[in-house]
Amino acid sequence: MSADMEDAGASAPAPPPPPSEGFALTDLGQELLMRTGTAAEPRPGRRRQCPLMSSLHALLTARSVGSSGRKPSGCTGAPAFTPNDRVRALTKFRPNRGMRLVDATESRGYTCQHSDDGSLLACAFQDRRVRVYETSTWKLVKDVNAHNLRWTVTDTALTPDSRRLAYASITPDVHLVELGAHTHVTSQQNLNEVHASISLSDHGDLGIWSIRFSPCGGLLFAGANDACLHVYDLARDCVAQCVRAHADDVNSVAVADVSGQLVYTASDDGLLKLWDRRCLGPAPMTAPGSSSRDLATPAGVLP
Repeated sequence: MSADMEDAGASAPAPPPPPSEGFALTDLGQELLMRTGTAAEPRPGRRRQCPLMSSLHALLTARSVGSSGRKPSGCTGAPAFTPNDRVRALTKFRPNRGMRLVDATESRGYTCQHSDDGSLLACAFQDRRVRVYETSTWKLVKDVNAHNLRWTVTDTALTPDSRRLAYASITPDVHLVELGAHTHVTSQQNLNEVHASISLSDHGDLGIWSIRFSPCGGLLFAGANDACLHVYDLARDCVAQCVRAHADDVNSVAVADVSGQLVYTASDDGLLKLWDRRCLGPAPMTAPGSSSRDLATPAGVLP
């Protein structure tokens, strides 16, 4: 065997050539780059064709609006994830590394909610505590000692700017706690912070099951045991609308669009309803359980 052949046999095999420009832009090429981690940053002098989403919230938002090619051409149904999106969701956002203990309490958790940007998680427990965590580090940023409760904290809500937390119970009142400064981790009414209270009714037997802020943060929506959808105007400090929405308790409310005009309600009567606030006037306030107020007409009903 010649020396040239021996040198050739001893040398390491040459690395495979990089994918061609055309192949790299195909779905298969993009998925290959994603799986090998070589698509994490764009090459010098080039812009990334499909920006990688920094959070699951951003990924879902992009899918909803159909940006960056996330809505297939000719698609008449709901927007879909691209192959890159699916790979990224499965490898980065889906829990696949096992669970780890973040915190432990002696009381049962009742409800939890992420902030709009996913940076905070608020959890309410039956020992009258609401704990707020930063999701990047799972550091406890607020430990709220709730007050004026009946049985438990039934729901929590975070403002869109994540600066205020609201919590409710089976009472007519919703309590607001400042989160922006994080000056005190422990928040206790009348000791180191003020929990501002807003009342949705003068009737003491009213109980609130669900609360949500509008996208602008100026309105608070609530579902209660009087079968009504309550809308509170925080700037005017008054109840803006109170609508007889269902035939039984309203257990859940959700805002359907960025304008805050469309609202979903769900009830013990087994119905999910869509409401357009622009079609509803301020309803007269009546005692919970009163039959003098007729059911309002929703924009849509899903049994």
